[in-house]
Amino acid sequence: MSLGYFYKEHLNVAKTMRLYLLLLLFTLPINLHATQCQSIRANGPNGWEPVSYRGAHGQLSGIAVEVANRVFSQLGVTLRYGPKLPWKRQLHRLEHGTLDLIIAAYFNKDRDKRFTYSKPYHIEKISIFVHKDRTFEFKNLDNLKGKIGLRPLGGTYGDYFDKFAKNNLNIKEYSDAGSNIHRIYQGNEDYVILALLDGLISAKKYGYYSKVIPLPKEVAQLPIHFLLSKKSPCINLIESINPILTELKSSNFTKNLEEKYLRQLD
Repeated sequence: MSLGYFYKEHLNVAKTMRLYLLLLLFTLPINLHATQCQSIRANGPNGWEPVSYRGAHGQLSGIAVEVANRVFSQLGVTLRYGPKLPWKRQLHRLEHGTLDLIIAAYFNKDRDKRFTYSKPYHIEKISIFVHKDRTFEFKNLDNLKGKIGLRPLGGTYGDYFDKFAKNNLNIKEYSDAGSNIHRIYQGNEDYVILALLDGLISAKKYGYYSKVIPLPKEVAQLPIHFLLSKKSPCINLIESINPILTELKSSNFTKNLEEKYLRQLD
């Protein structure tokens, strides 16, 4: 064989080795990322039925838990749910990277700056609950002026509502749904703003199902998202999480879950 033949073969081998090394360099970050994300530290709201709440034995339960379990099972990532913590402490841990994921949250601009939102996986109606004998006309937020209201502690109902409430409404924050449904029944305040199913389930649980009721017109319809820490080593999983959430939503997986929990009211 000629010297030229061996020279060409040497060049081909060199090109092949360079290509292999380039592929190796591109796949290293992916493999490292996968190694770092064998498990993810998760938590969620404690009293938001039926989305995310604590069960009889303190376990995190609800629609968001079932969605998260399905998503991360498909990704081959172990979910490690943390203990019951106040909502603001969960947000603090998420911001500082000692928590990777909150499984259910509404959107607002402040959170969007601090965290990474997933695509929405469910839409929830937000309603005004009142005593059945003390209803009032509600066409828009102006109808709440001059009244005394309640809302969840540390929660958001979107930027528009939050800004309007801060500037125009007398509205208190609370941490316990049961006692505040009771306060509406007693007439201490005029109304409480809650997610529709959360309010209905809480009213039934505490014996006020036919006495504390939602007004016909809803305040808003809000998407529910995962909330991820920007400091999490698993942050790039968002690119794999979003298509699964979109598929679950379009296949009525979350709608069917809502209907399952709605049967608790029968």
